[in-house]
Amino acid sequence: MLSQSTINEWQAGGFMVLTKLWLSLIVTISLAACVFSQSANTPPVGQRQPVQKHDPFYADVIKSLDTVNPMRVVLEGGMRGHGPHYFWMDEMKARGIKQVHFEVGFIWYENTIRVRVTKANYLSNYFDLLHPKNDPKFLGEVTDSDFELQVKAEAESRAYEEVRMLMTEGKQKTGCGMIFKDLFDDERLPVISTQPAEVEHTCGAKLK
Repeated sequence: MLSQSTINEWQAGGFMVLTKLWLSLIVTISLAACVFSQSANTPPVGQRQPVQKHDPFYADVIKSLDTVNPMRVVLEGGMRGHGPHYFWMDEMKARGIKQVHFEVGFIWYENTIRVRVTKANYLSNYFDLLHPKNDPKFLGEVTDSDFELQVKAEAESRAYEEVRMLMTEGKQKTGCGMIFKDLFDDERLPVISTQPAEVEHTCGAKLK
């Protein structure tokens, strides 16, 4: 007959295995979503910058992030950014912004598309959506500034292109919903997102 201490050890071991499997599943799902987003946002070959896979920049970013952070996961998997460098990246660094996470509402009817940023979160660390920068002084300086107008325009441009892809792939006459776009402060980082588009097909007629 097994002793109680042996049973407890087995139970503890089983819990640890389940915990590791759960974390592994979360990371795998995040990685799959990131790979999809990266392929959709990779610039044309002629615009890509040479990739220095052993750039110490990557080691510093990886070290600064939690082991299950989506950016760390894809960097450790070998994914790298292809550029180009955008001027608003310098402004992000100057303001201490690592990432801007946008929610972009969209609607289409036949060949008419409209997109508009409905929410922007400024983050001090990659994918730290639970702690956006909400200091009144910071928000006062950023809201409606030239910088914000620039990054919003970039997010809406990328969302517009994604809507065009959704129209083609789904072959639907109408559609609306939300697209999530992320801008980062350095062109060496892959352009990834962990949130797929939310699409409905019952509201496009509102554009008539």
